[in-house]
Amino acid sequence: MSGALEELDICLEDVILRAAQMEQIVEKVCEERLNTGVSNISVYFYEQFHFFKGWKLTNTVCFTSRS
Repeated sequence: MSGALEELDICLEDVILRAAQMEQIVEKVCEERLNTGVSNISVYFYEQFHFFKGWKLTNTVCFTSRS
């Protein structure tokens, strides 16, 4: 089955879309970023989207658009 890579691409796009829709939350969390750092935010996103588990993209998606 060679659909694994395609599935990943679709998931990534969905993740970015969801992160964009959650701009308000990202804005709010970015304030804590100054004090706590990235780990706190990644944990929050892990809880919101369980399919993120093991992915290192949460931080990138969260911050590239608002840094």
